[in-house]
Amino acid sequence: METAIIRGRFAELLAQKYLPRGESESLFVTGIFSLLDRLLGVEMKDVQASIKLSDQVGAALLTRAGPYGPHVALAEACELNSPLVGPLSASLKSACGKSTWRICQRWRGRRT
Repeated sequence: METAIIRGRFAELLAQKYLPRGESESLFVTGIFSLLDRLLGVEMKDVQASIKLSDQVGAALLTRAGPYGPHVALAEACELNSPLVGPLSASLKSACGKSTWRICQRWRGRRT
């Protein structure tokens, strides 16, 4: 559960300066919900069938697509110290105009 909250907060912080407040708050929820399948032991499509979600949140949860998907994908990659951090941060940087690589590095440092 702690990982879900951290992921949600990280995704929210990534979006805070570049998306309207409601959308960055939606990213917090999206980040938390991105782990519901594992927390509940069901497939994500079943989670989505039981909860009414916006199209943006749904796309991010199922395929890491849409406007929220890259934020959640980058949060996951940072958690795992994945080599995908570089390519994901580059694509997110073009979408939101910030150096997500530096943010991810700082986030990793804060969590170690």
